[in-house]
Amino acid sequence: MEKNVVGITIALARDDFRIIWYLLFNSALAYLVNLTNFLVTKHTSALTLQVLGNAKGAVAVVISILIFKNPASSLFCCYGTLTQDTSLAPLVLMRSLKQEKEKQHKDEYQKASI
Repeated sequence: MEKNVVGITIALARDDFRIIWYLLFNSALAYLVNLTNFLVTKHTSALTLQVLGNAKGAVAVVISILIFKNPASSLFCCYGTLTQDTSLAPLVLMRSLKQEKEKQHKDEYQKASI
């Protein structure tokens, strides 16, 4: 960690007051990211949050390749595809199991009401 961070920040703020606005904006964005993570986990599941994190990583890679012209080897692309498929497979499996369970409950309810 850098020494005298507070002193450096104050010195930068004396030179250019915009640094304070940058710090406040960065803090607000960090708060919103944490709040969003909490709300996603509350309303869906931790697995959904993990899949969203992997999707964010994939988008960052694509943007890095397209905008910044960063080279990507075929091994890197294959690894990225494999990890994305691996992270999406449990979500698909969980969703199909949940739908099957709901269908069974619906069938049981219909049989019981007859």
